Amino acid sequence: MCVSIESRSPLKGNYVKTFSVFLPVTENQLPAIRKETGDSQGSVAVLGRAIVALAKVGDELYMEAKPDKLSFLTLNQAKTICAQMHLLDSFFSLYDIDGPKQPRNVPICCKVHVKTMLQLLKGTQLDRKLESLKIELNPNSDSIQFKLKYKVDDIVLSQVLHLMEPEVLQLDDYSGRKNNNICAGNEFYNNLLVLFSNSDDDITLEISETKMIARNYVNGAPHKPKSVRSQVTLNSSEFVLYRISEATTINFPLKPLRAAIAFADVFSLNVGLDFDKGGRQVPLCVTLKNPTFEMLFIVSSFNPYADGQSSTGTTSLPTRMNRVANSDTLPANKSGAQQDLTQEDLLAIANEDWQAFDERTNNFKAALRRISKEPSFNESREGGKRILSNPRALDYPLMSTPLPVIFIIYFWFKFVLTWAPNYMKDRPPFELKKIIMLYNIMQIIANGYILFFIFLARNEIDWTCGEIDFSDSYWARKFLSLTYLFFIVKIMDLLDTVFFALRKKTAHISFLHTYHHFGMVGLGWLGVKFLGGGHSYFVGLANAPVHMILYSYYLLTSYNSKYGRVLWLKRFITQAQLIQFAFLICIYGQLFFRSNCNYPKLVPFFFVPQNIFMIILFGDFYIHNYILKKKGQIPEQSESEKLSL
Repeated sequence: MCVSIESRSPLKGNYVKTFSVFLPVTENQLPAIRKETGDSQGSVAVLGRAIVALAKVGDELYMEAKPDKLSFLTLNQAKTICAQMHLLDSFFSLYDIDGPKQPRNVPICCKVHVKTMLQLLKGTQLDRKLESLKIELNPNSDSIQFKLKYKVDDIVLSQVLHLMEPEVLQLDDYSGRKNNNICAGNEFYNNLLVLFSNSDDDITLEISETKMIARNYVNGAPHKPKSVRSQVTLNSSEFVLYRISEATTINFPLKPLRAAIAFADVFSLNVGLDFDKGGRQVPLCVTLKNPTFEMLFIVSSFNPYADGQSSTGTTSLPTRMNRVANSDTLPANKSGAQQDLTQEDLLAIANEDWQAFDERTNNFKAALRRISKEPSFNESREGGKRILSNPRALDYPLMSTPLPVIFIIYFWFKFVLTWAPNYMKDRPPFELKKIIMLYNIMQIIANGYILFFIFLARNEIDWTCGEIDFSDSYWARKFLSLTYLFFIVKIMDLLDTVFFALRKKTAHISFLHTYHHFGMVGLGWLGVKFLGGGHSYFVGLANAPVHMILYSYYLLTSYNSKYGRVLWLKRFITQAQLIQFAFLICIYGQLFFRSNCNYPKLVPFFFVPQNIFMIILFGDFYIHNYILKKKGQIPEQSESEKLSL
């Protein structure tokens, strides 16, 4: 019997290229089918590129013929990746299979080494004007013959490939079982892979209903030496299709994704990712679809943050492989090898629950790790619980313990309330004009630096839920360094009170002034130690511009005292401070209504009442100095000296 496949496509000039395949098989292997369709342009190019993609996954190529399609399948050695290429009947000008009907449970017709076929098809380029390709398999033969005929000088290239022992590959059909589907163009994925190194083996996708975070690492996992951690956040609007029914985290190898994108680049195909959850039950499917062909990469995956799943790697796909026990289809020197396995052995292998076997193997490995006290990923995260403190903060001074900050605040209180007043009691006030001007310039530069990088990171933060990133990516480290700089600036702010004391302006050291200054130092230390990013971004966004305006005004008044009597400018500074507190109340208050946000809920519970209290204090000052006093009357105490955020 014979399987014949023919495809014609126009080339330059008057040449017509024909792609025909003849697969002689035994009577009980393939059904009799005949299908004729129109032209299918670039058939040989598609087949050649498909074999290249399949060769990146496995070494053995299964060829399967069905009434509606011809399929090529391969598995990697660990059986964690299955690549499939389905050429639909519409792909061919002529799709013809002669022979009786074949049961669906034995679909594989033959198996070859993919490397040998790869070398054969590398030379079949369109510009060579290939006339036909014939594949012949004679009954009782252990080889398959490829004949490539070119129109130029009637050149015929013939190559014989030896067959491997025929097997039946059974793989579950995962189509229609995915709750989550995303799809984007090939250029989108190319731009995404540029951010990752060629040495990266895995990719982790944290997927929610509104965005996807792609990382080349797992949070909490040990850092690999000589490697760069990368992370990119993608909004749902950047995808062609983004349908997420349930948020999840999924980790899978990058190798099949790279192979799929390389294939999609040639034919400008969209690449789809279909999955349910990160885990062993339903693998991830990388899909590339065309009206005449379809390529699938079925990839075993896992969720590194789920309980009971190991982070050491993915498990095998639930596949079954049975040798074809038909002596008519085997060469004489190989048919005796089938006697090594009895029928009971084949039945036991076919009925084995490989998923349960993998689970037992992983449980055994976990038990060995516990015995040897080797920390796994979940154990390093304290049994799956999120670590409260920020381990990266230990790289900065003053962050290992709160004692230095407590001593700074204590000595600051002693100096401005006791030591300085006693020392300055019988002495004239110090003239600190140049020192204060230099100090104000430093404050402007520091707050301008914070505001500049906050502006650059405007697309890196979700305004509705700025979750904390404890990774070593560029922006995660940058947010931590900005938070630490904000903390150092708050310590510098304590010099405002020191200058008041040395200039004998003790009346300006009010409760509002001292409470706000030492409170911001404490909050700054806590922000670096336990947060170091996320929604704390908005504190700098609100506070840095207000400080730039405030210290610019201080610089003007220290240069010329007449600017201190500009009433509208002082009123504007107080209004900016009140707007700052109201903005932070709104930003942090909406976190109470975000049940799916992982930002610590304790922060808004403390931060919202704190800002309400500050609005009360600053509002009381504003009312007494700008509303109750007569119009045009200058307050006895200048706000530029009394208030400093």
